[in-house]
Amino acid sequence: CDRRSLGSVPQDLPTSITSLRLAHNDITSLSNSDLSRYKSLTRLIATFNQISIVQPGAFSNLIHLEILSLDNNPLTSIQSGTVSNLPKLKELSLGNNHLSNIQPGAFTNLPNLVQLALSGNRLSDIPPDAFAGVPSLGSLLLNRNRLSNINPDLFSNLHALLSLSMSLNGITNINSDTFSKIPALRSLDLDSNQLTVIHPGTFSSLPQLKYLEMANNKISNIMPGAFSNLHQLEDLELMYNHITEIQPGTFSDLPMLQDLYLRHNQMTTIQPGTFSNLPKLRRVKLRNNPWHCDCRMVAFRRRMTESHLFENEIICEEPGNFRGQKLQNIDPEILICVKPKVEVQIGKHSTLLRGKALHLICKVSGIPKPDIMVILPSGRNATAVPDGRITVNENGSIIVRDLTKTDAGLYVCMASNHAGSTFATLSIE
Repeated sequence: CDRRSLGSVPQDLPTSITSLRLAHNDITSLSNSDLSRYKSLTRLIATFNQISIVQPGAFSNLIHLEILSLDNNPLTSIQSGTVSNLPKLKELSLGNNHLSNIQPGAFTNLPNLVQLALSGNRLSDIPPDAFAGVPSLGSLLLNRNRLSNINPDLFSNLHALLSLSMSLNGITNINSDTFSKIPALRSLDLDSNQLTVIHPGTFSSLPQLKYLEMANNKISNIMPGAFSNLHQLEDLELMYNHITEIQPGTFSDLPMLQDLYLRHNQMTTIQPGTFSNLPKLRRVKLRNNPWHCDCRMVAFRRRMTESHLFENEIICEEPGNFRGQKLQNIDPEILICVKPKVEVQIGKHSTLLRGKALHLICKVSGIPKPDIMVILPSGRNATAVPDGRITVNENGSIIVRDLTKTDAGLYVCMASNHAGSTFATLSIE
């Protein structure tokens, strides 16, 4: 009965039917009586309608139902008892609705439900006991919602859960107990959230995990022990993050790791031993990182044997004379660091009068590119001044707006890198 412009469930079909498709119609609600005559149904598809109300008990006579799909409707809430007492139900799909609320008891007495899809809704909070009635659940899709925090009690009764997708939410933090109630989990998708750090032991309660996806987050720091106890992990995806450094030993507790994705991060150097003790490793993706091919990469370069495909993916960004070259093609003897040099100059557009603007330029050179810090006459770091009058740019230029007497004095420009540090001063009267 797809695409029939139906406004309600037809009542003139044979009562013995086992499959009913009502997709792409204009049905607005499902009441207690709409489906009561079709007691032999094993499959009900009512996707792409205008269903905004499902009365509790609407499916109560469908004791043989195995598959129920209500995807792509404007449902806003699942009330207590809405999907309950369906002993043979295996798959329930409520994706791409407007769900913002799941009431306690919405899913009860569903002993054989193995797949529940709630993706593409507006859920920001889920009651801890929402899934208490689905003890056999193996796959839970919560992606594309508005979740920011995960209550460990949400998974209390899901001892059989094997796959969990929570991608495209707003999750900011996960702790060592977040997934402690689902130790059988094999696949975890946390792509496209707001994670910034992975703490030690975050996944230690998931010893059976094989696939872990955390791409498209804001992860900049992976702490030692972040992947402890993941002895079965085969696939780890960390691309499109803000990772600047991988400490040696980060992956040492992953003996079954096969595929590691680190593309599109902010890594500049890599230490020897980063990928050691990974006997199953077959693929490492490292492209599109701003690699700095200087003295910090000498040890890693010397251990290159051309036996690993990932060695071909380290393409230099800095220094400029190596830009675009592959690290494996550069003689390690010419991978050097140079101590910073710095001088301070007054910019062309400066006017040393009260109320005007002062432009200073810290001219800095060195390999790797030095970090710059400016100390004001007051003794404070310019980047930490909260009043907004003073700006320090990455290129070392300094702008002091609306000059006052207190801006006179000694300006110090400090530059530091792996090879050392130095400073230069300029006195402004």
